[in-house]
Amino acid sequence: MSTQKPTAKTTAKKQSFRAALLITLAICFSVAVIASCLLYSRYYYKVHFTPGSFAETSEKLDNPYRGWYHLYGYQLSDLRTFDTTLDTAATQKHIKESSDNRLVLLEINLCEYQNRELSGEALTMLESILSSWKDTSCSMILRFLYDWNGAAAQTEPQSVVLIQRHMKQCADVVNRFKDHVYMLQGVFVGNYGEMHGSIHLEEDDLRSLADQLAAVIDPSIFLAVRTPQHWRMIHKRFTPLSEEEAFSNSPAARFGIFNDGMLGSKTDLDSYNWEERPVFPAASAANDFTKKGSRKEELDFQDALCTYVPNGGEAVIDNPYNDLPQAIDALSKTHVSYLNCDYDSAVLDKWKRSVYESGLNSKLDSKDCFEGMDGYEYIGRHLGYRYFVADAELSQPNGRLQLHPATLSLTVKNSGFSGCPRKFQAMLTLKKAGTNESFPISVETDTRLWKAGNSIQLSIPLDIPDLGNGEYDIYWKLSDRSDVIQFANSLPFDSQYGYKIAHMAVSKGF
Repeated sequence: MSTQKPTAKTTAKKQSFRAALLITLAICFSVAVIASCLLYSRYYYKVHFTPGSFAETSEKLDNPYRGWYHLYGYQLSDLRTFDTTLDTAATQKHIKESSDNRLVLLEINLCEYQNRELSGEALTMLESILSSWKDTSCSMILRFLYDWNGAAAQTEPQSVVLIQRHMKQCADVVNRFKDHVYMLQGVFVGNYGEMHGSIHLEEDDLRSLADQLAAVIDPSIFLAVRTPQHWRMIHKRFTPLSEEEAFSNSPAARFGIFNDGMLGSKTDLDSYNWEERPVFPAASAANDFTKKGSRKEELDFQDALCTYVPNGGEAVIDNPYNDLPQAIDALSKTHVSYLNCDYDSAVLDKWKRSVYESGLNSKLDSKDCFEGMDGYEYIGRHLGYRYFVADAELSQPNGRLQLHPATLSLTVKNSGFSGCPRKFQAMLTLKKAGTNESFPISVETDTRLWKAGNSIQLSIPLDIPDLGNGEYDIYWKLSDRSDVIQFANSLPFDSQYGYKIAHMAVSKGF
């Protein structure tokens, strides 16, 4: 068998092919190296993350929808204008007195209209009253009533229909101030407007008045009734709100509690049943919504209900139920967010003489920062919500080359007696040092579900590969309209960005 020897021409072609292949591979390799370098320089980074110091402080916080309030009364009349009856100067004095508070309770007396509709003069006066408080730091709690002397049966209308008409007339004015009115207490009837001593508190009348109020008052304004028993009678149910139903604008989701007999006795001045044994099982079986539960049952009921709606009022009558340990336990259990700072002075003075000891409030675990504080100041700091940042961590290890976006894990705790039923806007901002560059990140969270005693875990993606090299301060802010919500942390604060919770240094590439 013969073999054909390769010619010089064939050999040259092979060598040329090999050379071309090597050049091609070299070019591909170079392109790959260059692409890798570009990829690394664009997307790979190192980060050094330094969190702040996050211990809770005992400082007083100036936040909306919570705290102490003053009470002022106004009487509508055809015979006098707002300027001449009430005196603008007197209102300015009231406003100055309330400058340290974020809530005010205004009682509006309608007794002059027991037998007729509200006049144009009365409605003008109501508008002037609300307008005078509109631009203060206080959100308004309103209570419409016909009696200041414990004799509502003699001063309120005999007709439910007329009361309903008054509700509609007042609502037309109140709704124009919906951004400044937090809630309405009561259903216009009863001694002092407190839903007792009236002829209109049987189930049918009570329900018709509450239904009318819910229908005419803007849904953004909360409503409140005097006792849990009233809440059950109106809504025909023994089960309080669930998380799924809360904040739905259904009538049941809008009604909270105002308790002006708070801690006044074993029954909170006849708000609960004297019996120690359970009442609800038999009442529920009989669909009897008029029954009051035992103290334990009613506190448990408010524990569930007032997780999602406001609860507040007046602490009254010096007795063992409002000694500081018992008071803290009950206020925490029922999620109280606001209290009268003028009444009852016997109880308030007792709290001022008492001293808080660490561990007294085991549910909220306030630890040592409140040790030695007087009871009045301790209670005031815990009315409503009290947020503080407890921790901040970055998912990427410091100093290690990374590719993927990082996640900031933020822990916020609520050590207050309650949450806040108004939703706040949450924002994280990365601000580059030495420049005006900032990178805001809107954080999706429903702050209305930040419950008392809970730790809230937030996971916030940070697209660090899109950032340039440099130093970044990380700021955290909750806001409500023009208010920046104050946190119980000793952290640097910026009025535009909020609290500086961490610092981050980013370097890209190798």
